[in-house]
Amino acid sequence: HTRIRGVPGGAPWVAGGQGMLVTLHKGKWKRLRTGLDVALMGLWCASPEVVHLCGAKGTLAVTRDAGRTWFVAPPVTGASLFDVLGDGAGSLVAVGMDGVILRSDDGARWEVVRAAAEAPKGTARSALKSLATWQPGCFLAGGDDELLRSDDGGRTWRDVTPPGLVRNITEVCTTASGQWFVGALERIVRSDDQGTTWYVEHELTGTGHRWVYALHVEPDGRGIAVGPHSTGYVRAV
Repeated sequence: HTRIRGVPGGAPWVAGGQGMLVTLHKGKWKRLRTGLDVALMGLWCASPEVVHLCGAKGTLAVTRDAGRTWFVAPPVTGASLFDVLGDGAGSLVAVGMDGVILRSDDGARWEVVRAAAEAPKGTARSALKSLATWQPGCFLAGGDDELLRSDDGGRTWRDVTPPGLVRNITEVCTTASGQWFVGALERIVRSDDQGTTWYVEHELTGTGHRWVYALHVEPDGRGIAVGPHSTGYVRAV
């Protein structure tokens, strides 16, 4: 699991692997020492200097000086965390294994707002894998067969999964205009009215493995998606 994020005017940051964190510095990729020895799975850049990380074993950390020093938050869950995101107005959310959801107002102290649910014996474990936001206080979380929405900064959540349309969700993406995009097994689906109605945006064809691994759409509607076997898809407008 690898994630790349950045902010306008700042360098891109890449998290993944066993404590791996790299960023672009003066035209060259530089690996940073975080002091963490767990797999890093998600990151969010609040600014070029402020970067939040999440990872295995409930790890949450933040730097406020572009990676020179790191603060590791006291653990509140042992579940692996796959994504972390802020709304730009003070609320932060992290999601992960077994559907766990955490929130914070400062990135230093976190609380569990949805506990990890143990999978029934003989069934596969589920996870929330991706987060998106489109305005202050509003978050979208997706993973496996579940799509959740919060309108109060991550404090409460409601199920907005489009019935029968997606399964095995891997990535969610939103735009400021209110469009939602969901990448999943075999397709990308879209809503133009914040989840009231849904359309199949693109079907992945061919044989074998058909997933959407990464998905991003710009405010003007242009986008890109990445799938298996080095496949890429471009959304033109």
